[in-house]
Amino acid sequence: MSYGIQKTKLIMKYSAAVIGLGNVRLPLTTLLKKKKVKIFGFDLNKQAIKKIKSGKSYISDLSNKEVSLLKNENGQEIIFIPSSR
Repeated sequence: MSYGIQKTKLIMKYSAAVIGLGNVRLPLTTLLKKKKVKIFGFDLNKQAIKKIKSGKSYISDLSNKEVSLLKNENGQEIIFIPSSR
């Protein structure tokens, strides 16, 4: 017997700004990406931003494969901006 109840999937969209992409926040950023969170990453180190954008890790705790997940794919927006002082 059907009572007209339909299952619906609730889709929530989140955004996160990650300021400082070092040993703690860069791995956090990869976790956020896996959860389909729109990411805005900021760091003073322009070389670090360049490496992240190219899919290469500059910290020992994170592999290049994990960092390559941060590349803008499948319409999930990720923006990395070098900050200025």
